[in-house]
Amino acid sequence: MHGWPELARTVQRVYDGLPPKERSQAVVLASNYGEASAIAYYTPRIPVISGHNQFWLWGLHGDSGDVLVQIGGTCFASQHVYQRRRVVAYTDSRWAIGFEQHVPIAICSNPREALAMAWPRARLYR
Repeated sequence: MHGWPELARTVQRVYDGLPPKERSQAVVLASNYGEASAIAYYTPRIPVISGHNQFWLWGLHGDSGDVLVQIGGTCFASQHVYQRRRVVAYTDSRWAIGFEQHVPIAICSNPREALAMAWPRARLYR
């Protein structure tokens, strides 16, 4: 949980910086359940999903995913789900564990397929 408040503030800043139309379609995709939990706990008004462990089972909560604020990851680049990826921030906390430091936060947009179709491939159990 070290670094969670800083992560949530950074994601909040990115999310709030989206134009209103994009923000209304946006959901945060966290690369693991710890990041997802940080967002859910510190910024409960921001929708968050994750393909990691139990979070994957909870699904998309009806969010379209037409705009994705992704913590880490590549916007499903290998699967060509999104046409556009812009890295807009990096995580920054001296308290976070090493692999949670300087992680890119990207905005993914212009999907080639619905996130609901890609969701089964997002599952990561480890």
